[in-house]
Amino acid sequence: MYSQNCKYAINDIDMFTGKMTKLTKEKKFIETFDSEGHIALQKADTTFTLILSYRTSFSKKATVKDGAELSFLLEDGKIITLIKASGNYSVSSGQLKTLMTNKTKTLRYYYTNQGDVYKFVDIEIKKSNAEALMDLIKCVL
Repeated sequence: MYSQNCKYAINDIDMFTGKMTKLTKEKKFIETFDSEGHIALQKADTTFTLILSYRTSFSKKATVKDGAELSFLLEDGKIITLIKASGNYSVSSGQLKTLMTNKTKTLRYYYTNQGDVYKFVDIEIKKSNAEALMDLIKCVL
């Protein structure tokens, strides 16, 4: 319905189960002086996953464990919080619809430092990158 300009790393139907898997190609989402991050989305049957690869100057001193949060502050003031599980962030179709209709203003990235302290960093998201995420969501809904 939405997927007119989508590029996929995987777009397949399992011939035994009939279940569809779509994995979008990465799009740049985080772009600052000392960091860069890309997002991909996956739909496996009816389950949605957000995959974030993020590199920054403090990356070597940080780990992101299962249970860590990733929060999106949207232009309308809403906050969408995802929880990391099995290496990626689970996301519901309702959360994706909200992210698709409201630009992300700030991303709060949670991590654990070398002292095992749970911390976060707030990252301002450029308008063009917020729009790229909105377009990417259309590829899996």
